[in-house]
Amino acid sequence: MVHQRRVLGGDVHRHGSHHRRVALSRAPADLDPSSTGDRMNRIVLFFILSASLLTAQVRRETERELYRAHIAAAAALLELRETGEVKRHLAAAPAKHRGWEWQYLTAASDASVRTFTGHTAAVTAVTVAPDGRIVTGSADSTIRLWSAEGTQTAVLRGHGGQVSTLDCSADGRLLSGSTDKSVKLWDLGTSSLLRTVTDGLSQGVYAVRFHPDGERFGAASWDFTRTPFAVHGFAAMYDLASGNRLARFEGTGHPMSSIAFTADGTRMLTGDWGMLLQVIGLDSGRVLQRIDIDDRDDYRAIQSVALRPGDGEFAAAGKDNRIRIFDTGNGTLRRVIEAWEGHFKDVNAVVYAPDGRRFATGSGDGTVILWDAERFTVVRRFLGHTAPVTSLAFSHDGSRLYSASLDRTVKEWNTAPGPAALFDVMQAGPWSAPVAPDGQLFAATGSDTVTGFWRIDGTKHGEIPGLAGNAAAFSSDGRFCVIGNHAPHVVLWDMTAMREVRRYTAHTAGIFGVDISLRNGLIASGSTDRTVRVWSLHDTAEVRRFTFEKTAPRYVAFSPDGSLLAAGATDGTITVWETNGWTQRAVMRQDQSVANIVFSSDGKRLVSGSGSGTCYVWDMKRFVRNAALEGHTAHTVGVAVHPDGSRIATASYDQTVRIWDTTDGTCVLTLRGFPKELYTVSFVNKGTGILVTQTDGMVHVLSAER
Repeated sequence: MVHQRRVLGGDVHRHGSHHRRVALSRAPADLDPSSTGDRMNRIVLFFILSASLLTAQVRRETERELYRAHIAAAAALLELRETGEVKRHLAAAPAKHRGWEWQYLTAASDASVRTFTGHTAAVTAVTVAPDGRIVTGSADSTIRLWSAEGTQTAVLRGHGGQVSTLDCSADGRLLSGSTDKSVKLWDLGTSSLLRTVTDGLSQGVYAVRFHPDGERFGAASWDFTRTPFAVHGFAAMYDLASGNRLARFEGTGHPMSSIAFTADGTRMLTGDWGMLLQVIGLDSGRVLQRIDIDDRDDYRAIQSVALRPGDGEFAAAGKDNRIRIFDTGNGTLRRVIEAWEGHFKDVNAVVYAPDGRRFATGSGDGTVILWDAERFTVVRRFLGHTAPVTSLAFSHDGSRLYSASLDRTVKEWNTAPGPAALFDVMQAGPWSAPVAPDGQLFAATGSDTVTGFWRIDGTKHGEIPGLAGNAAAFSSDGRFCVIGNHAPHVVLWDMTAMREVRRYTAHTAGIFGVDISLRNGLIASGSTDRTVRVWSLHDTAEVRRFTFEKTAPRYVAFSPDGSLLAAGATDGTITVWETNGWTQRAVMRQDQSVANIVFSSDGKRLVSGSGSGTCYVWDMKRFVRNAALEGHTAHTVGVAVHPDGSRIATASYDQTVRIWDTTDGTCVLTLRGFPKELYTVSFVNKGTGILVTQTDGMVHVLSAER
């Protein structure tokens, strides 16, 4: 029991309901008794209006259910990387019900910077010209040139089949290979055809590359003999000036699919559909390394090869969904990236960034993955294509990656180092991670003997050495941060000067909840010493103390306008006081201990977490429960309300984040895959992102911005 006068919210609610019943019971007496026809007309009108209202309500509910069904389908399909289906469901979701979850799934399903459209069939090749223009080849038989801004600048026509492969030279020439059994040489400056090469080519050309000397080029193709029937894959060297074939290097009984040259031009790397990789010495014509990958029981193929800058190793991508890394010098297999680590369908393309620190792969699963070339870990996974990816090319500075796809588009991806989506802030905690009003900075306080201030991009802003904490809160202007701990001290910190202002030390046990109200010049703290204490912001004076007999008020929160103070306790009660006079307004009850409380930005709602996992939404005008958010299966401390009030986010020990529609308390999205228990959640960056913390110090930033 709290030693203050108490007004139960339930009584207020019942009182309001009584007045509504009285009003309805008196309505018929207002009709004119002298007019039976008028009475009948009014009755008919009443039923028509009632039916219309009911129909409108049913329509609204049906639309809302339809929206949620599309969101659920999109979320499930996103996990399967079925990007095209994800986009279809998102487009079909009724616009008026779209919230954070729709924006998040939209951003997750297509993170591309730009999409190049114009080809009328599958795009099968992409490269970047010396001047930065993007060059694409397609099954529509055309080659198209694009400015870096995505404007089409030229169309090269001449091939009679699919343009399967492209390569640019440093002096602005272009090689194109096609299923029309030819290689063409173009001048990109004038968009003119210089030469058509067909010598020794009786089937389609799968790969072309300029030799580093600029006077020769290589091509990968195949041919066959009829008697007996046999397929012969080969790579050939050609003279650029004449178009004559200079040499032919045999592969297996499968088409040759890919080639690459070492930087010094002394060696050529080849891969074919027989899972054979060869390193060929061009001066001697001898095979220096032969790597025959066992194809086991089913047919597999090398789709693409790429030499890492420096030529020490190369990557081979295959139809077995794997990526293999080899030592160029001795052919030793250094690493196999399995399907479960990356792609679950054919890996059709692999390319290294100019600095050699990263490489990218494109797959039949429609995804592009950027890899760390040293650790072989995923740096970024790009979704956006709705069909298999066929070809990849980096910009010259490595900050952009271009992908071609069977969906008839080329997409541009930002590969430059950006804000970290996952970073580490401490070892144990944080138990509190409030976000500053600017949405860009947050505090992290936990069991580590340091409280840190971090930007949401993962960079550290500052710290308070030697200060562990259980709770923290920012002032509404971001100038102050208040921290409560086991000491038990409440510390007021100046964020501008980055220094301690003062400490409040009257509590006798651990402090688990703090808040600050600039409107009143007050700080509140809740403790396991069974007290809520209210302090002056301007000195160490204790303004008010509320003592609880049998429960600990662990969480406290001021309403945004400072008119109310709420305290959530271990017995499941939430006590509310007016700050003007400190009259107790209500005691609201939930079934389990209160685990955190937070006001909506307009102060009309309060959201509470609980030990059971169920969260609650409270009406702070009538002091009654609006909704029970049921779904979490474990302790749920993390609760946050979107700035516009339309959504609530919760984070739980069950390792999920849930997004709820505040209209009716329905869960509209569940985010899974977190490896540890989750403790806090906040909306950041004007509500476009969510910051989630694990109990092991890892922070996730989930963005709904593209």
